[in-house]
Amino acid sequence: MIPAPKTTIFTFEQQSAEWNKHKLGVASSSNFHRILAKGSGATRASYMDELLCEMITGERRQLNTEAMERGNNIEPIAKAWYMNHPDYIDHCYEVGFIKAEGGFGCSPDLLISNNGGAEFKCPLLDTHMKYLKANKCPPKYKHQVQGCLWITGREYWKFISYHPSLEDDEQLVVRVERDEALISILEIEVPMFVEELMYLKGERENGRY
Repeated sequence: MIPAPKTTIFTFEQQSAEWNKHKLGVASSSNFHRILAKGSGATRASYMDELLCEMITGERRQLNTEAMERGNNIEPIAKAWYMNHPDYIDHCYEVGFIKAEGGFGCSPDLLISNNGGAEFKCPLLDTHMKYLKANKCPPKYKHQVQGCLWITGREYWKFISYHPSLEDDEQLVVRVERDEALISILEIEVPMFVEELMYLKGERENGRY
């Protein structure tokens, strides 16, 4: 198993002022897919520009779409459902942000006992039903989940898709194992990305562009 980087765990509440302060300009697992992206759109370069702008302005770039706001509102309900469900009795606890010494990190939705974690999504009903039918972690969240597994050094992650209008047997809870091949790529590419980001920050501060 690829070892986890050295980290600091911050316990402040997610979405709080302290959480935003510590995430400022920091590459986060929710965007690791962009670091590895090769095509157009939300690419490595665009993500680097966003983080550089955060460092320059001291303000985090935040997208507050209707879907994201809905998810943030329902997520506490989903967590309470999971933590009180008789089939999921492992000890769970929340953390704010886990930051690696290399200048990257992750914000797990839950940590489970000593060797697990969880990622919650609360999508619209049609999207939830697609996830339920596939019965696996959607590919779009693969890098985020594996990034969390790498940074925390944990053995597994639960991917949970929750919709408040559905019964227990129509909620999705799947276990995701470590993908050491992908983690080995992240272990190389993410620190390289951060190193380039810090170089550009230095160039900016020295007036070279």
